[in-house]
Amino acid sequence: GGSGIGLAYARCCLRAGSSVVLSDGNADLVGKACKELEAERLGEAEEGSRAERLLGVVTDVREEAEMQKLRGECMKKFGRVDLVFSNAGVIGEPDKGVQTTSEKSWRLVLDTNVMGLIHAIHTFIPPMQEQGGECHFVTTASGAGIYSQHRTTMGPYVASKHCAVVVTQ
Repeated sequence: GGSGIGLAYARCCLRAGSSVVLSDGNADLVGKACKELEAERLGEAEEGSRAERLLGVVTDVREEAEMQKLRGECMKKFGRVDLVFSNAGVIGEPDKGVQTTSEKSWRLVLDTNVMGLIHAIHTFIPPMQEQGGECHFVTTASGAGIYSQHRTTMGPYVASKHCAVVVTQ
């Protein structure tokens, strides 16, 4: 949420008048993104000021306890969760092949892109179903999750995004 697609989702939701919890594993990005969104005065004519409708939370999606903490912060601030965008993702070592990518890089990519999604599903979907009302869980998987790229690099990323598509379906 501190950059890229997550930040764009946050911007759109604020513009529409929704309350937003923006989460990222990088504290600097969370702070910068929240300041940027506050300065844009998005949806200010709607109910509540941006300070009341925006919360930044540093979260390592690789850890289920961190996701539980994130959900707790959402509930404490807003009382319910109606929309989750699960789009945390890292590429790893994009210029290396499957055999030359380090185990450390494989683990970073799979733990972030796959386990992060699974932690989000476990943490958010059951309570959203129980609370009633219209709720949505959206996964961002990338085109790499639909087709295999015809190149010898980015194996961990492509594998993780294929997994994200299958898990979400």
